Amino acid sequence: MLDSHGLRVRCTQCGQPAILRVSPRAGARAGVFVFDHTVDGRRTFHGGRIVMPEIRLVAKPPRKPRKAK
Repeated sequence: MLDSHGLRVRCTQCGQPAILRVSPRAGARAGVFVFDHTVDGRRTFHGGRIVMPEIRLVAKPPRKPRKAK
């Protein structure tokens, strides 16, 4: 729903725009909340907490052009 409105969630660890996801983890029956985003060109997952993090909405960053082969 946020994507369709051009929004992301601000990562509480680094401040970058991210997608908030629930990821399976051992010992966390319902999974954990993680911020899925790209930092320095690499996919990163920050967070990993059972408790819902504070949500701050930010603008979705523009897509980067694909490199030509």
